Amino acid sequence: MEEQRLKFHIFLRGIILIGFTLLFYKLLISNQINYFIAPKMRPYLYFSTFVFMVLGIFQVFKGTSNKKETIFCDCCDDHHPPKTTFRSVLYYLIFIIPLLTGFLFSDHILGSSIAKNRDIQLQSSTSSNQRIGQTQSITQEKYNAMKQSLMKKSLIKVVDSNYLLTVGIIQDNLDLFVNKEIEITGFVHREEGFPPNQIIIGRFAISCCIADASVYGLMAKGKVTNLKNDSWVQVKGRLGKGDDESESILPVLEIESFKNIPEPKQPYVYDVFIEL
Repeated sequence: MEEQRLKFHIFLRGIILIGFTLLFYKLLISNQINYFIAPKMRPYLYFSTFVFMVLGIFQVFKGTSNKKETIFCDCCDDHHPPKTTFRSVLYYLIFIIPLLTGFLFSDHILGSSIAKNRDIQLQSSTSSNQRIGQTQSITQEKYNAMKQSLMKKSLIKVVDSNYLLTVGIIQDNLDLFVNKEIEITGFVHREEGFPPNQIIIGRFAISCCIADASVYGLMAKGKVTNLKNDSWVQVKGRLGKGDDESESILPVLEIESFKNIPEPKQPYVYDVFIEL
C-alpha cells in the first residue's frame, strides 16, 4: 500500500513536469513568451523545456512501473512526499495553480497601472561612462557613433531596436539635443498630480524577464487632455528642458502632433546594455 502511494506521487510529479513542458511549448510557438522574458533568454527556455520533458516522462514511467525497487531513499524525511492528503493537496497546488492559469487565462500586457509601482526613467541616472563600464555589449565607440549619428539628424525617430540607447543618449546629453525634433512611440501614463496637458510616453524595458521591467520614456506636454492612460500614441515634438519636483533638469517633449495607434505586436523593448 505504501509503495503504491509513493508511486502515485512520482506519477503525479511526472504529469506536472509534462504540463509545464506543454505550457512552455505553447508560449514558444505562439511567441507569447516575449511577454515574459527577453529574446536572449529563449535558449535557456528551450533547454528547460527539453529537461522538463525528459524528467516528466521518466517520472511517469517510474510511477507506473511494476518493478520492485526503492522509490525514495531513507536518508531523511525531507525526501518523502507529504504524509497526509491535506498536505499533499497544498503541496501540489503550488505547482498546479500557475500551470492552470498559464493555459486558461490570457496574457496581460504591462501598462499604466503597473508603471506607477515601477521605476520610471525620465532622466539620466548615470553618466555615459558609467553606463559603458557596466556593459560588454555597448562599447564607447558604439555609444559615440550612435550619439554623433543622432546629432546630425533633423528628426530623431526612436525605433524599437535602439529605443533604450536612443533615449539614454538624449538623457545623458540633453543640452546637445534641445530643440531637436523627436518622434517617439509608447503608451500614455500619468503620474498622480500631473496637470491635464502633461503625460509620459513610455515603454516597458526588460533585461531578462518581466520581473525586472522598468519604464523608459520622455515627459511630454501639449494638447493631450483627451488621451487616456494605456492608449498607444506616436508623438512628434521638439525637445526642451523642464524641472521636476526636485529641481533636477529632465527632457520634456513639446508636442507638435500625435496620432493614436494600435498596441504593437511587441509592446516591450529590451535592454541592450546587458548581455549574458
